[in-house]
Amino acid sequence: GSVLGSAWDGIFEWIDSGIQAGVEVVRNTTERLINWAQGEGFVTNTEKAIFELGKIVATQAALMEFGTLEAESILKDFYKDSRDVTDAKVWALKQSGYDTTVLESDIAKRRQKLEEKSQRTVLKDESNQSNTKVAGMFDNVIGTLQKGIEWLFGLGKKEWSQEEIKDLTLNLNQGKDGPLKKAIQELIDEGKLEGVKDAVKMAQGGCVYASLYVNLVLSGAKVEDVKDFIERWYKEGAIKNDGTTYQDEIVKAYGFERKQVTDYKEFVKLMSNGNGKLYGVMRFYSTDYNHEHNVNLYYDKEKGGWYVSDVGKSVNHGMKYLDILGKNKKSNFRYFQYLIKS
Repeated sequence: GSVLGSAWDGIFEWIDSGIQAGVEVVRNTTERLINWAQGEGFVTNTEKAIFELGKIVATQAALMEFGTLEAESILKDFYKDSRDVTDAKVWALKQSGYDTTVLESDIAKRRQKLEEKSQRTVLKDESNQSNTKVAGMFDNVIGTLQKGIEWLFGLGKKEWSQEEIKDLTLNLNQGKDGPLKKAIQELIDEGKLEGVKDAVKMAQGGCVYASLYVNLVLSGAKVEDVKDFIERWYKEGAIKNDGTTYQDEIVKAYGFERKQVTDYKEFVKLMSNGNGKLYGVMRFYSTDYNHEHNVNLYYDKEKGGWYVSDVGKSVNHGMKYLDILGKNKKSNFRYFQYLIKS
């Protein structure tokens, strides 16, 4: 009797395991069909979760590697770059999702050492009654965006490197916590922009005057620092709160004329030979922003082509000029402009 009972128990266990296996097959097949119909591949939910987890891990690893290299580059250039250039680079890296806590700590330590060194220099020179001059020299070394683009970037140069152009546009980034917003907020706080209450709105609507400023600097115009530039032309009515900019009025004051190309074929032809031009501004319909936007273009002699530098989106720097137009290049294009001496 016990032998027969054991045999039946074995048969029932075999049947039960077979039923469970069958249910598992049906469940997995159903999940695969549902996921396939939704365009997610012929996979089960478990397999999909494992795949998604793998993508997240890979993305985090790539970001960590990219961020580490960028952080090392920022520290390498620390003593060469101005304070605002360094801050702008850190800000851009932070926007990419990289944790900049350690990097910012290292920068703070280096700046503390510079402060201590400066104080020692000031104390030493006090005996020669020249501490005021030394403090002024230190201010120039530390620099800020408000001290002027002229010192930061060597105003009047005929040609600029890709990195210098990138630094210039980073220092005018339109982000809600970016350098352009901070400059405008300071002007508001100082009572120099009557009627302006929202610095973020004015900055994010300012791609025309910001890219124009960059183009003036690259073209060698003796333009003031960006705060004075905005204050001057806001008071004169050439820059409005909503970003409306009367460009011809502005460039004329610096001894330039603005030439504009609106035909797409003529634009492409101009870009193909350059005609000796190195810098300009392109306006186009941006599918990222869902509105029109201005970006700076520069000619890279080493690569032999035109590239983008964007005050609106730092990741666009170095992009080929046609790529930023998207799929519908001709319909998205609005105009290209460049400056010539009047």
